[in-house]
Amino acid sequence: MLCLLLLGMTAYAATGQDFATKFMSQTNCPDELYCQTVSPKMMEKLINLPEASDKEKTNTLLEKLKSARIITATSHAKSFFNRARALIEHNPNRFLPLGEYPKGCTDMVFVRKHDQIIVELVMLCYNESDSLFTAINLTGNMDGQFIDQLSAKNENDSLQ
Repeated sequence: MLCLLLLGMTAYAATGQDFATKFMSQTNCPDELYCQTVSPKMMEKLINLPEASDKEKTNTLLEKLKSARIITATSHAKSFFNRARALIEHNPNRFLPLGEYPKGCTDMVFVRKHDQIIVELVMLCYNESDSLFTAINLTGNMDGQFIDQLSAKNENDSLQ
């Protein structure tokens, strides 16, 4: 069992760092950033919440995820947003924008693909009125259907 665990960890390390890890390691002000990792076990517990409305869709979404990391900052939020965007833009062969973003846009989504599978999704958001920077980093084996379901879920949530 230990050998399998070490082999799995080695395989993960060989694939490189995810965006959140890289961003946190390059930040000179780690005390101003908060990074929370949502493990697969925590995601599994979310599925089993009694008030979850559409369990089948939620299960389908969570099955495709390996991890979720959320980075937030309330001080120097714009600076952190700009740093995160620069890190993404500095790696154009690794991350592709999921849409067209005009200059000054403060909500962006980027993906890293292996063949047709999305192995990493990064959402960057800067809310000027709350002075809040948020980066959400999802890893797993996602596809276009996952993106559609995630988008539909967010649109439905915002309507309520």
